[in-house]
Amino acid sequence: MAFVPGVTHDVFVSYAHLDNDGPKGRANQGWVDLFVELLAAQVRRRLGSKSVDFWTDREHAGNHPLTPSLLTAVRGSALLLVVMSPSYLNSTWCARERNSFLELARDRVADGRVFIVDFLDVRLELRPREFGDLTGFPFWVFDTVAGATRTLGESNPSEDEFIRHLYGLSQHVANQLRRLEAAAHEAARAPVAPAPAGADGVLVARATDDLEEREQEIRNHLVQAGLRSPPRKMYLQTSEQEFEAALLADLRQCKVFAQVLSSARGPEMVFGGEGRLPVRLFDLAKKSGIKILQWRDRGVDPSSVGDPTHRKLLDGAIACPIEEFKRLLVDEAKRVPPAPRSRPAKVIVYVDTDPADRELALAIGQELSRAGIACYFPLDAGTPEQIRKDVEANLRDCDGVLVVYGSSEIDSVRTRLRFDSKIVSQRESPPATLAIYEGPPPDALKLKRLLASMMDPDVMVINCADGVRPERLEPFVTRLRAA
Repeated sequence: MAFVPGVTHDVFVSYAHLDNDGPKGRANQGWVDLFVELLAAQVRRRLGSKSVDFWTDREHAGNHPLTPSLLTAVRGSALLLVVMSPSYLNSTWCARERNSFLELARDRVADGRVFIVDFLDVRLELRPREFGDLTGFPFWVFDTVAGATRTLGESNPSEDEFIRHLYGLSQHVANQLRRLEAAAHEAARAPVAPAPAGADGVLVARATDDLEEREQEIRNHLVQAGLRSPPRKMYLQTSEQEFEAALLADLRQCKVFAQVLSSARGPEMVFGGEGRLPVRLFDLAKKSGIKILQWRDRGVDPSSVGDPTHRKLLDGAIACPIEEFKRLLVDEAKRVPPAPRSRPAKVIVYVDTDPADRELALAIGQELSRAGIACYFPLDAGTPEQIRKDVEANLRDCDGVLVVYGSSEIDSVRTRLRFDSKIVSQRESPPATLAIYEGPPPDALKLKRLLASMMDPDVMVINCADGVRPERLEPFVTRLRAA
């Protein structure tokens, strides 16, 4: 457990192993080992805590593959301490460590999270450009007798000047760790504020690598529709508290949280815990109270995903054409809450069903009724002419049509879809949406056979083959209310 809440380590020490060779100091330690031991002891005393954690890479003495454990260590550290020298500049391994630390947030340098310890004299113009104008803490002097530079404490760890420089550096490191600790506690205590009045932005969650193009496609569509969308960013993972605070700050400026999903689970979180990045983003969006809309391709089968947490995420996503999802996002972001009425207008849905699925249709109607939606069903008695006229009246007056496909035959469903589409196309104002509700019994090929036999981009598919799931009706209800 580190001193700063939520991080893996407080200080990650990056150095070239060549600088730890040569003359050995106390207990036959190399200079870097001894330096880190003394510095860590001083920082712990100044903070009054034994939990301050320094991490050094003692196992990888060359350019070996960048291991997941090392990535976790360097990215999950609060501070980066660099032992600067010609050997450091020539080390590909050190460059990888530096880039891994900075890739989560380039402002880590400006934020005081990087400390440079000059093992030997290295001119500023030769330093990595990522460090900008950051100078450093010199631990070398020019020896006039030898006519060359030497590293303080290398031959004598008790050297006064070496100890003085160590004291100064330890104070700066302790001050920065104390600041980060206080910021983490403050972020954890901060209440989640509601979205400001008039917020109409859409926060598009960072997608997995295989869906980056889809993510950008959605952003472009939102901009063209005149909506604001915060730029794609990799939220800082130095600590769980800072990650949460940064995301919630963006969510508070938006009205909708959009997430595109695939079977890929996404990267693990640097600070650990359950759930990978897509799950953490969804959980925080849910915590903020923002409207959430998720999408997945129809070809993605949630049941084939082994991870139960990610499978649950996919279960709640809308499986529809991407154009339909983009329209849903725009409609939801631009939806203006209706002015209060003494008697609000009813939203009416015609639930078209075969007698074989009557019981399933009634169960769906109960869930829609709980959401304030009025449902009408086909007559179960009367002459063919009476039944036909009643169907036409329902299709002319309703706000949405839901065709239930469970135990009924595919020919019956196709017939209903063709008839319903023909009638509603004659209306002056078409219904908000036409949807197919796929209900039990589950059949992996049932819906595929139906969709393969028709091509209608305006038909929404609600996949509930595993039983009535109220949350999967939400996109349908959202579309009805938006219209």
